[in-house]
Amino acid sequence: FRFFPLHYFTPAINIDSPLNYSIRVIRRAKALLPITLLIAVNLIAQITVLNLSLQPDTRILGLILTLIIGIANLALIWSLWQIFYGILRPLWILGQNIEHVCQGNTKYNLNDSTTGGLGDFATTVQNLHNELVDLYEDMDNRVSNQTRRLAQKTASLKILYEAATSITQVQDLTELLIKYLKIFKNMVNGHAATVRLNDRTGKFYLIACIDKDNTLWSERELLPVPLCECGNILIPGEFLCSNRSKFCHRYFKNTIPNTNAVEIIQIPLQYHNENLGYYSILVDTEIAKREELRDLLAIIGHHLAVAIAKHRSDIKARQLSVIEERNFLAHELHDSLAQTLASLRLRIRLLQESIQQPSTEITPEVQKISNTLDEAHTELRQLLNNFRLPLDQGGLIGALTSLVSKFKQETNLTTLLHHECQHSRLTTHEVTQILRITQEALNNIHKHAHAHTVRIFLRCQNSNTYSLLIEDDGIGFTRSLPNSHVAGEHLGLSIMEERAQRIGAKLDIESEPGE
Repeated sequence: FRFFPLHYFTPAINIDSPLNYSIRVIRRAKALLPITLLIAVNLIAQITVLNLSLQPDTRILGLILTLIIGIANLALIWSLWQIFYGILRPLWILGQNIEHVCQGNTKYNLNDSTTGGLGDFATTVQNLHNELVDLYEDMDNRVSNQTRRLAQKTASLKILYEAATSITQVQDLTELLIKYLKIFKNMVNGHAATVRLNDRTGKFYLIACIDKDNTLWSERELLPVPLCECGNILIPGEFLCSNRSKFCHRYFKNTIPNTNAVEIIQIPLQYHNENLGYYSILVDTEIAKREELRDLLAIIGHHLAVAIAKHRSDIKARQLSVIEERNFLAHELHDSLAQTLASLRLRIRLLQESIQQPSTEITPEVQKISNTLDEAHTELRQLLNNFRLPLDQGGLIGALTSLVSKFKQETNLTTLLHHECQHSRLTTHEVTQILRITQEALNNIHKHAHAHTVRIFLRCQNSNTYSLLIEDDGIGFTRSLPNSHVAGEHLGLSIMEERAQRIGAKLDIESEPGE
């Protein structure tokens, strides 16, 4: 009765005592005057009968009339008492109960011993009271449910607003996905949760997961992935097992939830009918049945899918911009330096043909110039070809694979590439610099090392640290001190170091003659 007390609708009744209440009822019923006249007539009759009984001639008649009047008085008193006890007093009790109800007391119960002749009326009032209590309790429950739903809607709108804002402010995609991994788990009071992304080849790789103790695990922290005795992969964020739980119990050191009590909710990250990834949340079955919660999660998942698509579109746009700049530079080199070198080569050949009797001093020098121009022209063509090659869609691993394959075809050297990284999360600029460093190292091996075997090893130490090792079995060399070599000597090594510094990397060169 917090919202609609009964006394808003029922006038208050001032009840002091049953007698006063009875007199007030008789007066309001306009029965006080007839009762007063009846009492007055009764008194006059009593006086008259008393006078008759005092006369000797009418004494017997007076005694008979006195007896009759006495019996009539007793019947009158008994009738008044029954009216008071059977009607007026139950009305007073009924009024008291109604007054208590008006004051907020929901307990209202009358028995047959207190209702007298008003039993049917009291029963009707009791039924009305019970229906009114049910109505107000139902109204109270509806208001409470509506208040709770409004609070949930408010929280949902806040989350939706944050998700929509994240689309335009996303910097680190992994950080955004992990943030909403925690939000989703708290929203549905989940036991565990995981998030996976599509690597654009149709395979989904794990970004992170949260176990039942709210511990965050990344992909690198889970390797190697343990296997249960039943053969299933055990991931802390997906510890639901359909087999006998005693096997998995040995790994998790606790009871595996029953498949009938919990359920996995999947939140797809779809954009333009493309499945970019999904969230998996392990929740109780009762929560999983709430359709409004599933709809909210689906809407947030769509917003996140838009953010992922935008992030990938930005990366692709930057890649296209880099490719466009490289093509422009290649065109400029072809139209300027390449044409000049081609013209010089032609002039050298004409010079050789124009000398009828070549001198022993001139011919070697001309031959050296010709060889140098041929080598410069070859290097320029190779540089133009490298500039025009687009970045591999497979990231660093795909680009290294393409580079090694091309190097083996051009040099016939045994070149081995091994990597431990399933996926690399490097920017286009970082991949470009790493490829240029690798390319320069392979060119140096081909020109100077006289090697037979080249080994390239890529290792991912964690999600943000990479190590690239390039080694050969060539003749080796001795690096000069930074200030000891002449201009142009080991220029390629200096450029490699500068490229490493641009991406926050460290370049170490270990070599000595014969190694």
